[in-house]
Amino acid sequence: MKTALLTRSLPKESSPEREHSLGCWSGWLIDQELMKQAKKNPLPESYFGLYPRSQALTLNTWLSGFGLYSHGLWLKLDRHGSILAKELIKKSPRSSGYWVSIKGKRKDNHIEVSRIIELEQPAPAHPILDGSDNRRKILVSMAKMWWASN
Repeated sequence: MKTALLTRSLPKESSPEREHSLGCWSGWLIDQELMKQAKKNPLPESYFGLYPRSQALTLNTWLSGFGLYSHGLWLKLDRHGSILAKELIKKSPRSSGYWVSIKGKRKDNHIEVSRIIELEQPAPAHPILDGSDNRRKILVSMAKMWWASN
């Protein structure tokens, strides 16, 4: 009896198969302008939960597009993804902070989006966010001041 051994080699680093990967990413939905500002902050996650609907639905946001902050990755959404993001925010029961799951094809730091679903917000992972109510109140008031100044 003959048996066949089937093998599949992994694509090389520079191959087109590696450049275009299908997948699903979860993270904070934010606009490109906030993404630029948040990259300068050592704790960017502290602001994303307070990202207001009023800012997300402005003309400037529509022109700049949306992105996803996913576990340290800064990913830009394509035009179709930005349309889906705006519709999700319009229909969301939340007035701020949008934790989502995005399905699509990733190339470098861009995602060609096929689907966006809003998820329950995760529990805070940073110690300052997990602490007492006093620390949480201080952090929230600092974030509100930051939003008001921008």
